[in-house]
Amino acid sequence: MTGRVGLQSSSWKTSAVVAYESDSWVSALGCTLHPGGAKLTAHIAQLASLAQEDNVLEIACGRGESVFSLSQKYGCSITGLDMSQKLLSEARNKAASSGEVGRLTFVRGDAEVLPFTDGAFDLVFCECSFSLLPDKKATAYEINRVLKPGGKLAISDVIIRGEFNSEWAEGTSVPPPLAFCFCIAGAMPLESYIRVFEEAGFRKVCTEDHSAELQRLAYRIVANRPAGFFSGSSANRLPGEKSWKQLFSEARPGYAVIIMDKPAEGGCR
Repeated sequence: MTGRVGLQSSSWKTSAVVAYESDSWVSALGCTLHPGGAKLTAHIAQLASLAQEDNVLEIACGRGESVFSLSQKYGCSITGLDMSQKLLSEARNKAASSGEVGRLTFVRGDAEVLPFTDGAFDLVFCECSFSLLPDKKATAYEINRVLKPGGKLAISDVIIRGEFNSEWAEGTSVPPPLAFCFCIAGAMPLESYIRVFEEAGFRKVCTEDHSAELQRLAYRIVANRPAGFFSGSSANRLPGEKSWKQLFSEARPGYAVIIMDKPAEGGCR
């Protein structure tokens, strides 16, 4: 799932942005669009030893829910990056009304080509979005570049625990919108995520399984989905005759937290 370039990559990213801007998706889940919500976000921050003096980057920040919760709890400076101008505008408006503009910055940009200087951040945060990036290898190297030596990467994402065979899983076509909403579009086994980051120069600190949170989120989607959420649009249908139920049965998606660090020069953090 690495190395996708050109039109395919552009179409993939555009589809992801459109999916997350959808009012239908927000009506199904509210503003927190990742398993575990604010509680898991706080737990991940604790695992990553987030401190008030840290300069933090959140990749694919969306409307900024995690940015706001971390800023309020830790008082740290946070930059939220996203490709959606619409979602960033909502985040900036909320920052202005909450009086937190001084600590919060929102930037439109691409995670595969981060618009920041080398060593700019102490912690890079990425919740349920790394799986959606078409070129994971490039993104991992970019995250390493913008982290200070001794800095940490904290991600949570959908993992694949079974078999996952489809045209878009192999990168030969762009997934339907719901595949992005479920973060299954580019999901991989846990070991594959770790390998991508290790090849980029990171070192594993710890991993945790939070698959129960993904199950809870799935129940919320089923209970709160608007009419036609799973059907009625050809853009949401899977290739061939495969159903969503069959796909999830084969892929057996779970959810994991991964903490990695960038080794400090001359020793550990």
